Amino acid sequence: MVSLAELAGIMGIDVNTVRKCMVQGMPHKKINARLYEFDTAKAIHWRLQMEADKADEETDEIRYDEAKRRKAVADALSAELDLEITRSRLAVIDDVMENFAEALVNVRAQLVGMPNRLAGVLEYQEQKEIRSILNQDLKQILNGLSEYEHEYKDNER
Repeated sequence: MVSLAELAGIMGIDVNTVRKCMVQGMPHKKINARLYEFDTAKAIHWRLQMEADKADEETDEIRYDEAKRRKAVADALSAELDLEITRSRLAVIDDVMENFAEALVNVRAQLVGMPNRLAGVLEYQEQKEIRSILNQDLKQILNGLSEYEHEYKDNER
């Protein structure tokens, strides 16, 4: 057991701070009108618990404030994306993939049909001419893919 002044020294705080803690519920024993005794372990434990509780309250407040800030940022970004889509500067990835898949299907169909389409044309040609005809046909097919342009759709998000 220690006195008020001794407890203040042990805890590294002012005597008035110890008195404030007493009013807030720090465990102590009243000896007379002006004299108090403290169980050091109980007093330190009480103080640490109070500081931990205060830190939890501040953390909850910070978490809530941070959550509000993040939501505001997300809402702003969403509004910017909507605006860009409206201005046709951005495309929804699902639409792009759908359009591109159609372009790839067309290229595949042309490549698969190439032997039947060119068989008669290549039948009695020289090797150099066959190579030229095949290159020309492949370039035409691949140009169709390279000239792909996305078709923007009206999107409602």
